[in-house]
Amino acid sequence: MVNFRCVRSAPSDLLCQEGPRGHDVDMPPLSIETLNGRVGLPESWLLFVARELREPDGFVVVNDGQRNSYAQAFNDEGTLLLEYRDRSPERHFQVRGVGIGEVAEALSQWSEGDRSFVHGHQWERLTEWDRPAGDGPRGD
Repeated sequence: MVNFRCVRSAPSDLLCQEGPRGHDVDMPPLSIETLNGRVGLPESWLLFVARELREPDGFVVVNDGQRNSYAQAFNDEGTLLLEYRDRSPERHFQVRGVGIGEVAEALSQWSEGDRSFVHGHQWERLTEWDRPAGDGPRGD
């Protein structure tokens, strides 16, 4: 299993190092998964995402190492879906019909801890993971 810990050393520099999960509490491990399994940090997000999402059912998940915190994209029969979950079912959103460049930029930003891409879309909150009333405390 390949995990990465990333920190920004300057506004345009992201330093990532490979390491075992749970080794450094201050820098949670970043993981990237595709239909073919776990992969390393891509050199070009645009080329990587275009390759992984070119066929229906292709997907990319970028997990930032925090519990229930990820961004992902999925090719739904030619329509690209972009989704993010920010540590809670109440913070789980999706947008449909985004372009490949927007997906690449969003996943790249998520991998760097940047959430600027959120402001560029009309998001729909996903509610299918919400717990029914009376089913214990809400949120994960």
